[in-house]
Amino acid sequence: MHVSKSNIYEAQLTLSLVKAILATAEKTLSTFQGKIGIVTPYKAQVHHLKNLFVQSFGIKKEALRSVIQISSVDAFQGSEKDIMIFNAVRSNNITHSILNSLGFTSDLRRLNVAITRPKHFLFIIGHEQTLSRDQMWYEFIEHHKVRRGCYYHLSSPVQSYNEKSLIHIMGKKMPVAQK
Repeated sequence: MHVSKSNIYEAQLTLSLVKAILATAEKTLSTFQGKIGIVTPYKAQVHHLKNLFVQSFGIKKEALRSVIQISSVDAFQGSEKDIMIFNAVRSNNITHSILNSLGFTSDLRRLNVAITRPKHFLFIIGHEQTLSRDQMWYEFIEHHKVRRGCYYHLSSPVQSYNEKSLIHIMGKKMPVAQK
Protein backbone atom coordinates (compact mmCIF):
# COMPACT_ATOMS: atom_id res chain seq x y z
CA MET A 1 0.00 0.00 0.00
CA HIS A 2 1.32 3.43 -0.99
CA VAL A 3 0.95 6.24 1.52
CA SER A 4 0.89 9.71 -0.01
CA LYS A 5 3.06 12.37 1.58
CA SER A 6 2.56 16.00 2.49
CA ASN A 7 4.68 18.78 3.93
CA ILE A 8 2.75 21.43 5.83
CA TYR A 9 5.70 23.82 5.87
CA GLU A 10 6.11 23.73 2.10
CA ALA A 11 2.37 24.24 1.73
CA GLN A 12 2.48 27.31 3.99
CA LEU A 13 5.52 28.68 2.15
CA THR A 14 3.70 28.16 -1.15
CA LEU A 15 0.72 30.12 0.15
CA SER A 16 3.06 32.93 1.27
CA LEU A 17 4.77 32.92 -2.13
CA VAL A 18 1.44 33.24 -3.97
CA LYS A 19 0.45 36.10 -1.65
CA ALA A 20 3.83 37.77 -2.31
CA ILE A 21 3.34 37.48 -6.07
CA LEU A 22 -0.14 38.96 -5.78
CA ALA A 23 1.02 41.78 -3.49
CA THR A 24 3.92 42.68 -5.79
CA ALA A 25 1.63 42.73 -8.81
CA GLU A 26 -1.03 44.60 -6.82
CA LYS A 27 -3.56 41.97 -7.89
CA THR A 28 -6.00 39.60 -6.27
CA LEU A 29 -6.21 35.88 -6.81
CA SER A 30 -9.31 36.36 -8.97
CA THR A 31 -7.54 38.89 -11.24
CA PHE A 32 -4.75 36.34 -11.76
CA GLN A 33 -7.42 33.84 -12.69
CA GLY A 34 -5.87 30.78 -14.30
CA LYS A 35 -2.34 32.19 -14.45
CA ILE A 36 -0.85 30.36 -11.45
CA GLY A 37 -0.42 26.62 -11.07
CA ILE A 38 0.90 24.56 -8.20
CA VAL A 39 2.07 21.04 -8.88
CA THR A 40 3.35 18.32 -6.56
CA PRO A 41 4.02 14.59 -6.90
CA TYR A 42 1.79 13.73 -3.93
CA LYS A 43 -2.00 13.69 -3.69
CA ALA A 44 -1.89 14.35 0.07
CA GLN A 45 0.00 17.59 -0.64
CA VAL A 46 -2.59 18.56 -3.27
CA HIS A 47 -5.34 18.03 -0.68
CA HIS A 48 -3.46 20.00 1.98
CA LEU A 49 -2.70 22.89 -0.40
CA LYS A 50 -6.30 23.13 -1.58
CA ASN A 51 -7.60 23.26 1.99
CA LEU A 52 -5.01 25.89 2.92
CA PHE A 53 -5.88 28.12 -0.06
CA VAL A 54 -9.64 27.75 0.47
CA GLN A 55 -9.24 28.72 4.12
CA SER A 56 -6.81 31.59 3.48
CA PHE A 57 -8.65 33.19 0.55
CA GLY A 58 -12.15 32.43 1.80
CA ILE A 59 -13.32 30.81 -1.42
CA LYS A 60 -15.22 27.60 -1.96
CA LYS A 61 -13.29 24.50 -2.96
CA GLU A 62 -15.33 24.23 -6.18
CA ALA A 63 -14.31 27.79 -7.16
CA LEU A 64 -10.62 27.28 -6.38
CA ARG A 65 -9.75 25.54 -9.67
CA SER A 66 -10.99 28.49 -11.74
CA VAL A 67 -8.53 30.86 -10.04
CA ILE A 68 -5.54 28.61 -9.31
CA GLN A 69 -4.79 25.07 -10.43
CA ILE A 70 -3.42 22.84 -7.69
CA SER A 71 -2.77 19.35 -9.02
CA SER A 72 -0.58 16.30 -8.88
CA VAL A 73 2.13 16.02 -11.52
CA ASP A 74 0.15 13.33 -13.33
CA ALA A 75 -3.01 15.46 -13.41
CA PHE A 76 -1.07 18.50 -14.70
CA GLN A 77 0.14 16.88 -17.92
CA GLY A 78 -0.84 19.02 -20.90
CA SER A 79 -1.49 22.16 -18.84
CA GLU A 80 0.54 25.37 -18.86
CA LYS A 81 0.45 28.39 -16.58
CA ASP A 82 2.27 31.72 -16.57
CA ILE A 83 3.64 31.01 -13.09
CA MET A 84 4.27 27.50 -11.78
CA ILE A 85 5.20 26.46 -8.27
CA PHE A 86 6.52 22.94 -7.71
CA ASN A 87 6.34 21.43 -4.21
CA ALA A 88 8.91 18.63 -3.86
CA VAL A 89 7.46 17.67 -0.44
CA ARG A 90 10.30 15.36 0.62
CA SER A 91 12.56 16.44 3.49
CA ASN A 92 13.97 13.24 4.91
CA ASN A 93 15.98 13.35 8.08
CA ILE A 94 19.54 12.10 7.51
CA THR A 95 18.86 9.09 9.76
CA HIS A 96 15.64 8.23 7.97
CA SER A 97 15.45 4.66 6.70
CA ILE A 98 14.84 5.83 3.14
CA LEU A 99 18.00 7.93 3.13
CA ASN A 100 18.53 7.87 -0.62
CA SER A 101 14.92 7.57 -1.72
CA LEU A 102 13.06 10.54 -3.09
CA GLY A 103 10.19 8.48 -4.43
CA PHE A 104 8.20 10.20 -7.17
CA THR A 105 10.36 13.30 -6.81
CA SER A 106 13.33 11.57 -8.46
CA ASP A 107 11.34 10.29 -11.45
CA LEU A 108 12.79 12.14 -14.46
CA ARG A 109 9.51 11.95 -16.44
CA ARG A 110 7.53 13.48 -13.58
CA LEU A 111 10.15 16.16 -13.03
CA ASN A 112 10.03 16.97 -16.74
CA VAL A 113 6.24 17.45 -16.57
CA ALA A 114 6.59 19.59 -13.45
CA ILE A 115 9.29 21.97 -14.65
CA THR A 116 8.18 22.43 -18.25
CA ARG A 117 4.68 23.74 -17.45
CA PRO A 118 5.45 27.45 -16.83
CA LYS A 119 5.23 30.01 -19.62
CA HIS A 120 7.24 32.60 -17.67
CA PHE A 121 8.26 31.70 -14.10
CA LEU A 122 9.03 28.52 -12.18
CA PHE A 123 9.45 28.28 -8.43
CA ILE A 124 10.60 25.04 -6.83
CA ILE A 125 10.03 24.68 -3.13
CA GLY A 126 11.99 21.85 -1.63
CA HIS A 127 14.53 20.74 0.94
CA GLU A 128 17.93 21.21 -0.71
CA GLN A 129 19.79 18.59 1.34
CA THR A 130 17.19 15.92 0.63
CA LEU A 131 16.83 16.72 -3.07
CA SER A 132 20.60 16.96 -3.60
CA ARG A 133 21.00 13.29 -2.67
CA ASP A 134 19.73 12.55 -6.16
CA GLN A 135 22.29 13.36 -8.90
CA MET A 136 19.69 14.87 -11.23
CA TRP A 137 18.41 17.23 -8.52
CA TYR A 138 21.94 18.03 -7.37
CA GLU A 139 22.92 19.17 -10.87
CA PHE A 140 19.66 21.09 -11.30
CA ILE A 141 20.15 22.96 -8.00
CA GLU A 142 23.84 23.68 -8.62
CA HIS A 143 23.04 24.98 -12.11
CA HIS A 144 20.59 27.50 -10.68
CA LYS A 145 22.70 28.53 -7.69
CA VAL A 146 25.22 30.27 -9.97
CA ARG A 147 22.58 32.24 -11.81
CA ARG A 148 21.65 35.50 -10.15
CA GLY A 149 18.04 35.59 -9.04
CA CYS A 150 17.45 31.89 -9.74
CA TYR A 151 18.11 30.39 -6.32
CA TYR A 152 17.05 31.54 -2.86
CA HIS A 153 18.21 29.69 0.23
CA LEU A 154 15.88 30.23 3.16
CA SER A 155 17.99 29.80 6.28
CA SER A 156 15.30 30.19 8.93
CA PRO A 157 12.60 27.58 9.40
CA VAL A 158 10.25 28.00 6.46
CA GLN A 159 7.27 28.58 8.74
CA SER A 160 8.83 31.93 9.72
CA TYR A 161 8.47 33.35 6.19
CA ASN A 162 5.43 35.28 5.04
CA GLU A 163 4.64 37.26 1.91
CA LYS A 164 6.40 40.41 3.17
CA SER A 165 9.62 38.59 4.01
CA LEU A 166 9.60 36.81 0.63
CA ILE A 167 9.15 40.14 -1.18
CA HIS A 168 12.10 41.53 0.79
CA ILE A 169 14.32 38.51 -0.01
CA MET A 170 13.49 38.46 -3.70
CA GLY A 171 13.38 42.22 -4.11
CA LYS A 172 11.97 43.49 -7.36
CA LYS A 173 12.39 40.13 -9.07
CA MET A 174 8.92 38.95 -8.12
CA PRO A 175 7.09 37.84 -11.27
CA VAL A 176 4.09 39.56 -12.72
CA ALA A 177 2.04 37.35 -15.01
CA GLN A 178 1.51 38.76 -18.48
CA LYS A 179 -1.97 39.89 -19.55
